[in-house]
Formats: sequence, structure tokens, C-alpha cells
Amino acid sequence: MAAWDQRDETPWLSFSDVVTALLFVFIATTFWFMLRLEEARRRADQEFEQWRGADRQAGILLAEVATCLEQEQGSIHVRPVVDARSRTLSVYIEPVAINRTIVEWFPGCSAALTPATDEVVSRVRSCLSTEIPTLKGQYSVQLTLEGHTDARDTGGCAGLFPSNWELSGSRAGAVLRRLLCEDGSCTGEEAIRQADALKTLTSDQRDLQIIAAGRAASKPALHALCAEQWRGAEVDAALDREICALIQERAQPEADTAALNTKILKAVQTGIGGLMGPIPSVDAALVAWANDPRCMGGAEEACKDRLGRMRRVDMRVDLRPRR
Repeated sequence: MAAWDQRDETPWLSFSDVVTALLFVFIATTFWFMLRLEEARRRADQEFEQWRGADRQAGILLAEVATCLEQEQGSIHVRPVVDARSRTLSVYIEPVAINRTIVEWFPGCSAALTPATDEVVSRVRSCLSTEIPTLKGQYSVQLTLEGHTDARDTGGCAGLFPSNWELSGSRAGAVLRRLLCEDGSCTGEEAIRQADALKTLTSDQRDLQIIAAGRAASKPALHALCAEQWRGAEVDAALDREICALIQERAQPEADTAALNTKILKAVQTGIGGLMGPIPSVDAALVAWANDPRCMGGAEEACKDRLGRMRRVDMRVDLRPRR
């Protein structure tokens, strides 16, 4: 038998073969990761477009509900105002044209719906029952009812509401019960679940969720305060006109928001700053202006319209794409 000569053996893999194989694995792995990243990017873009579409549809839904409210027949006139950016619908009950007496959502220190409010909520319920079913299967709908108050202390509310937060939350809850119950008789969770009103919408929890939230005096009713038809009962009409003009200018697409916010802050500071002390931001200034401290001091007759406009419930709509 011939002796085995190690020098004659040819390696099964050469160094260049190993390098080539590793390079191939690297290229294949990189290509696979690129495909996965592109797929993830497409999914993210698709999801982003779905959410953008949901935001647009929420604005459309609110506009349709507002149109429906204007067309609904009733004994009082309502003025629905849609804020597209916050997807919020504010419904203002118009005063009687002859004597300009304000028609309030709620009396002071109370979460009891007035007859006018009861009619308005019934009309909102009717419009929602018409508009929301068109979204079934496409979006889940979240309605947030936001209760509001004026900024006065609730110490005179006979201990029923320790603060404006409880009062505003109770107002939102009262509207929620009236929204779910056709006759407003819902008093407990089981009664609400068994309510016939909006039954086709609430049969699947993914279709509709309703939340009651209290905002106290933190969100001024700017649309109502700046409406021309409300003029006549302001404490300081000149200040109101100045601030409303700045707010209107700030709403323009190419407005210098920072400069206008500075003007608003200065106007409020000049007008009522002596009653309030330092005001740290434009948001605080708008709240202070809407809840004028002179109204909080008991000037009831001069501030009646202003205070009444603070006591309301707004509706915010959020849509989520169905998975």
C-alpha cells in the first residue's frame, strides 16, 4: 500500500470559497432585511393613512351632525359650532331674539338639564342615530361628553359639589344619561346597558364608546363669547371685541400665532390683570378673560350671558380604524 502523502491532498474548501460564501450570506441577509424594512414601511404608511382618514372622517361626521342639528325642527334655535382641529362640536342655545334672554344648558350650581337642554340633547341623539351607523364596520367611534362650568367657587352649592370638577362631571353624566335613554330615566349602569336608545350602536362595544368627562372652567366658550348675536351684556365690550378680533386673526392659516398670543396676553393683562395678578400664559389668559373675575364677584346681571355660556357640555369625536 502506498504511503499517504499529505502534500497531495486538495482542501475541500479554499479560503476564497469561504470568503465568497460569507459574502453571499451577508448579501442575502441584507436583502432579506431590506425587504422586511420595506414591508414594515408600507404597513406604517398604510396605518398612518388609515388614521389620517379616520381624522378626516371624524370632521365630516361632526359637520354632518351639525347640519342635521340645524335642520332638526324644534321650539328653540341652536347654533352648532365645529372645531375641526380638536374634533369638538359645541352646541349653543340661541337666546330669544326679542328680549335677548339667554337660554341656559344648566342653572348655576346644578347638573339638572333645563327643558331647552333636554330638547337639544334629544336632537343630538336623533342626529347621532342617523349618522353614526354609516361608519359601522369601518371605524370604532368614541364620543367624549365634556362638561364645563364657570369659574366661581361651588361653596354655595349646598355641599352637593365640592368643586367645579365634580359639577362639570355631573353635567356630562346627565347629558350621557339623556343621550342613552330616550326618556332620560336611566339611573344605573344596568339601566343604561338596557336602554333602547342607540341600541344598534352599542350592541357591539367596538362600534361606540361614550365617555363623560369634567373640564371645570378650564376651557372657555370662545365661539359663544365672540358671536355677534350675543353682544349687549358684556362687562367690558371693548376688551371682548379686541380679544375676539385677535382670536379670529389667529385662526387664519398663515397667522403669526406667537405674536398674536403675545397681544392676547397683553390685552387681558391690561384689561383685568389688576384683578387677577400675573397671568403666566395665553391659555390662562383666555380662561381668565372668559371667566371674567368681575363676573365671579357677583355682578350677576351684567354677567348673566357670560356665566350661562360657561355652563355647557361639548361633544368630542374620535374615530379609530377597525382592525
